[in-house]
Amino acid sequence: MYEKRIRKTYNIEPSVYEDMGNYLKKAGVEDKASFVRKAIDFYINYLRVNESVDFIAPLINDVIKNNLNYFETNMSEMLFKVAVEVSKQNITLARAAEFSYDERKEINKEACKVVSENNGILDYENAFYYYGDDD
Repeated sequence: MYEKRIRKTYNIEPSVYEDMGNYLKKAGVEDKASFVRKAIDFYINYLRVNESVDFIAPLINDVIKNNLNYFETNMSEMLFKVAVEVSKQNITLARAAEFSYDERKEINKEACKVVSENNGILDYENAFYYYGDDD
């Protein structure tokens, strides 16, 4: 739909006026009035997009925060369950074995060394490598 135009007069620097003439073809227009209208439309759309970004950015931030909170909650619950299982194993072992204070201290030192050497990644095969037969 073609909207009726109104005539307005604005002041512009001579260098900008000259640049307009140089960029008519590149802008895809034939006269400076069309160039100005196109430039104004472009800038208005640019401002609208920024308003949209200002509206959308906090929403995206909230979604990411909620997802991270959900992940954190699930991870915390899993770590708690693992800690309970490890604690049960430690209690069972402590009741079954009679280690001296020095032996417990040495076991702790060795466990810290093994975990740090493997970046905390231990598996069944590593246990045999460190503590059991190599067969």
